[in-house]
Amino acid sequence: MKPKLPLLIILGFAILLTTFGYIIDTDPPYANVWHTVFEFIMMTGFIFTLIAGPYMIISFISYSLRNKKKA
Repeated sequence: MKPKLPLLIILGFAILLTTFGYIIDTDPPYANVWHTVFEFIMMTGFIFTLIAGPYMIISFISYSLRNKKKA
C-alpha cells in the first residue's frame, strides 16, 4: 500500500478547494493577515481530513481483503 501520491493529490485538491472558497467569499477581509493565513490552513486541513480519512479506511480494507485472499 503506497498512499503517498494519492494523499498528495488529495492535499492539492483541498488547497484548490480552499482557494476557490476564498475567491468566491463575500465576507470583508480580516484586518490582520495572520487570521486569514490561519483560517486558510485550518480549512485546508479540515477538507484534507474529510477526504483522506475515508480514502485511507477504504484503502486499508481493500488492501487487507486482497492480502487475505492470497493467504
